Amino acid sequence: MQLGSKYVHITKKAVEYFSRGSFKLRLKEYDFAIKDFDNAIKISPDFAEAFYKRGDAKSLKGNHGEAIQDYNKAINIILSKY
Repeated sequence: MQLGSKYVHITKKAVEYFSRGSFKLRLKEYDFAIKDFDNAIKISPDFAEAFYKRGDAKSLKGNHGEAIQDYNKAINIILSKY
């Protein structure tokens, strides 16, 4: 993926965790979704979408402060690519 003039490297395994986490989020299995997003982020720390979706899961669990931190991290990653 290319954002601005910098490249973001997201591994296939991170995308697999992200996809499964997104599915778990739709099923309202928030704890499982968070674990999958955690794994995606651990593998690919610049995976902004994983931070964003993890923020969604945390927000839906009522952890709004943690959700805001994840949203801010996603924004900072995206902005750093421009």
